[in-house]
Amino acid sequence: MKKHLNTLFVTLEGCWLSKDGDTVKVNSEGTCLLRVPLHNLEGIVTLGWDIGVSPYLMGACAERGITLSFCNPYGKFLAGVQGFMKGNILLRREQYRWADDEARWVGVAREMIGAKIANCRSLLLRAQRTYGKDLSEAVDRLAAWPAGAVPAICCGALKVPLRKHIFPACPIARGRKSRS
Repeated sequence: MKKHLNTLFVTLEGCWLSKDGDTVKVNSEGTCLLRVPLHNLEGIVTLGWDIGVSPYLMGACAERGITLSFCNPYGKFLAGVQGFMKGNILLRREQYRWADDEARWVGVAREMIGAKIANCRSLLLRAQRTYGKDLSEAVDRLAAWPAGAVPAICCGALKVPLRKHIFPACPIARGRKSRS
């Protein structure tokens, strides 16, 4: 069973968030308005200009992987505090090596685009079953797509032939560059 964690949204101007034991304490004008256990939180979002957070709480959030975001009253992101990055440095280095080797990353990109085409086909089949619409032409076009061939990207990084009859509305398939 997956445990879904919560986000604490603070919108009250002039309040102060601090750490009290293993809880987040929301204070306003010297009174405690709310206490929330840290183990129940995945994130804290402040929406306002005058909302403060103690450095001790910021450190506790960083240690526990709780994201702390500061936004203006309209929701525009201003700043954030994120915990330590988890990951394997050996894996990251291998990913960078793959990014430098064109044969490898082109193969990964082809697999991803091929999976997206297959997913589009299954979505069309589901829509055809659910809504009773005749989508057989589009389904047949996607089914006829060769497994190893994907359309070339505008930059020409994937060197495979274009399939103009499958994507007639696509500017890439028509030989035009899309507008920037």
